[in-house]
Amino acid sequence: MSHLVERFYYRRRMQKRYSEEEINSLLTDLQKEVLKLTATGLSNSEISDRLGIEDHVVEYHLSGKDGRYGIFPRLNAFSRREAVAKAIALGILNPEDFVTDKEIERCKNLQTLDKEILSWLSNPSLPSQRITIVEVGEKVGLSKFTVKHHLQSIYDDLKIKDDRGVLKSTRAIVIYLAYRQSLISPSQERLQEPSKTVG
Repeated sequence: MSHLVERFYYRRRMQKRYSEEEINSLLTDLQKEVLKLTATGLSNSEISDRLGIEDHVVEYHLSGKDGRYGIFPRLNAFSRREAVAKAIALGILNPEDFVTDKEIERCKNLQTLDKEILSWLSNPSLPSQRITIVEVGEKVGLSKFTVKHHLQSIYDDLKIKDDRGVLKSTRAIVIYLAYRQSLISPSQERLQEPSKTVG
């Protein structure tokens, strides 16, 4: 089976509705642990230290050596951000498990446009094709440079302290999705201490 055919096959998988049993079998236990730590904003090396495995093992479980068995292809994701967003949509991850009340309050206080940008970035139904900063800009009527400026402002307002953009964007959408979920279930208990990546 060619790489393109495999990608089409997994893309079709993400368009169907899964039973609870199918969702639970999508990822191995170790892959779920890797994904949970990814949702907290940790890098591959930080995840490997936490789990006591090599960096290349983390990379294998994320992307898959042959492009088929890793987290990304199983969830039809092209990035850490998309994998986390889809895992949350499928119920594999609960965003409120990784976010504090303070972080949700910070997200609540974001400007409406900033929330709209995060909404497009975290929409799991969109990345059957990868959604880029350019595409987000087209959705909200801004240039990619203006979107990047807004993202930096979002990271500052959410107090995400990390120099690595991919980790910051992943963390930001987890906080945003926890905020959205808190509007539906405001009484759920959340973490009381801030995560490693948030000041």
